Amino acid sequence: MRVKLPDFVLRFRLGRHIAARLLGTDQDDRLALMLKDDRARDLSVNNAFFFHIPKTAGTSFNGFIGTRFAVHNVYIGAPPEEVKPSPDEFGVYYAAHTNWDIFSQLPPIDFTPIVFLREPRARLRSAYFFTRASEGNADSFRPYARACKRYDFKDWMKFCVDAKGNDEGDENNSDNQYLRCLAGRELVKNFPKLDEVEQANLLDVALQNLETFSACGLVEQYDASVKLICRVLDIKLPRPHELVRSNVNAKKPEEEVYDDEMEALLHQLTCFDSKIYERGQVLFREQCKAHLIPIEE
Repeated sequence: MRVKLPDFVLRFRLGRHIAARLLGTDQDDRLALMLKDDRARDLSVNNAFFFHIPKTAGTSFNGFIGTRFAVHNVYIGAPPEEVKPSPDEFGVYYAAHTNWDIFSQLPPIDFTPIVFLREPRARLRSAYFFTRASEGNADSFRPYARACKRYDFKDWMKFCVDAKGNDEGDENNSDNQYLRCLAGRELVKNFPKLDEVEQANLLDVALQNLETFSACGLVEQYDASVKLICRVLDIKLPRPHELVRSNVNAKKPEEEVYDDEMEALLHQLTCFDSKIYERGQVLFREQCKAHLIPIEE
């Protein structure tokens, strides 16, 4: 009798630890099951590392890309030391909310690095409303999350600006998050205290690091981005139903008109990220052209 993996495990590829508990089998047994699965022909033989910046369609992308990797080779949010080379011919997929410093901790696996970017102001707004809509008592959250619960969007941005340089500001998803992720947390820890020349140099570091990604997707071009990444990893292109977005906050209000004070706050919290996003747009178009992926204008 052939044992079949549960459909939701096949669909989302929850990872080796969860699958092991659900199936009650050891890795060799799971591998045998996977090799018998008809979907094995669609699985990636290349390794991929998804540099997941918060609120850049990561949940949607992980939900799709997990169907192109063997379940025992998927690591989402795991510590780097838990990621192991594949025991078979299939590739390893590792995704984590991270910053550039973690690259020094990655296991000795030849990963293809991929990233998504989103228009910075939209990402900032999404981070606020996503956290504000999360369940739980505001007092149980860390300072950044408590601020989302207690302040409206404008006052929350003021909090983020005022919190610069202290522990509250350093842990959040607000102040120039792309810069913080791509330059490395240690480099940006004292960012507010740097002069303009030092800040510009830090931006150069982030832009140079962005260039190392084999695929730079854009949330605003999600379908084309997923197809680009499939081409880069040499895996089967997505079917239409596989491009459905998930983790979308239905409670987020429509875009509002910002007054001058809000515009100034938005600029302060996204000015460096905007330059990184502009370069990301160029990289995305260049990569799509190289891999013959059409872009919606």
